[in-house]
Amino acid sequence: MDGFGAGRNNILAMSNKDKQSDGVVAMEKIVSLCKRRGFIFQSAEIYGGLNGCWDYGPLGVELKRNLKDYWWRRNVQERDDIVGLDGSILTHQDVLKASGHVGGFSDPMSDCLLSKARLRSDQIPAQSGTAYWYSGASHEESGWSVEREFAVLLSEGENENKARKTARQFYAQFLKNGQISPKTLELAGERSEQVIDSIRFNPENGSLLTEPKDFNLMFETRIGASADEDDANAVAYLRPETAQSIFVQYKNVMDSNRVKLPFGIAQIGKAFRNEINPRNYTFRSREFEQMEIEYFCHPKDGLELTDYWLKQRLSFYEEVGLDRDKLHVLAIPDGERAHYSSKTYDIEYDFPFGQQEL
Repeated sequence: MDGFGAGRNNILAMSNKDKQSDGVVAMEKIVSLCKRRGFIFQSAEIYGGLNGCWDYGPLGVELKRNLKDYWWRRNVQERDDIVGLDGSILTHQDVLKASGHVGGFSDPMSDCLLSKARLRSDQIPAQSGTAYWYSGASHEESGWSVEREFAVLLSEGENENKARKTARQFYAQFLKNGQISPKTLELAGERSEQVIDSIRFNPENGSLLTEPKDFNLMFETRIGASADEDDANAVAYLRPETAQSIFVQYKNVMDSNRVKLPFGIAQIGKAFRNEINPRNYTFRSREFEQMEIEYFCHPKDGLELTDYWLKQRLSFYEEVGLDRDKLHVLAIPDGERAHYSSKTYDIEYDFPFGQQEL
């Protein structure tokens, strides 16, 4: 790479860091304001807090109720082609088997070998640098030793002693004698290699991560006081989204309301996902509320109606005060859409922490 290119990349990197820093400051101010004014509180805060769960205070609950009421009025009460539904939160396992959620609703997860933190494998940024590998550690005076592979990734310019310090901290976890200092451990089998765009290391501390494994995002429970733990038929789930009850009640809605295609079914309600890393305040939670419309039509009208509803959603967001310049429409290409989809749009918003799906 020539000097100009390298300089340009450095400027871009600094710009991205500045944006991230500004976003962190903005989020801190939002969180502080929401608590101070009684909009949102951390759930069970006096007991240390329940991660990924939030309680809406006096002003927060009124704001949320106003938004839900306005959404319902605009999308259900003021239209002749949409009816409402309020489905149960507890969901029959066969419903979620049919939808593909049982066995398929998961995120890849990796554990940090040093801190034990859990990370979503598909959200780990690619990193380059020098990886220092070790085969184990020992303590000569006590005769203690352990054989276990570990590695630490260092960025360009970082001192290799940092990798050794991190490795000693890792191997010290296996010491039974708390009187032995990690500093006195002898590392074995040190070797180094250059890695490019690796996602095998924790960006927070450089520690090696475990291989990704699927993590089920659904909350499972058992129905009935006499349900045996081995009784597979007693299993139910807290719904991971509001769509399923709309689909399974489709025929009942049609028969009881005498509606004809095209028509929609709307629902507002709680959904639950056991997120690996809840983050960004209320924007990535384990318990959240959805406002959803499933609109049914003849296949030949599907593409045209998709574009119609895209315009409707953008118009609604502007009605409630969102800046149109901060809304971005992404057309999902072939190969990335769900298997049943002929056309999909994502609407993303410029949050303080970056552009993400709304």
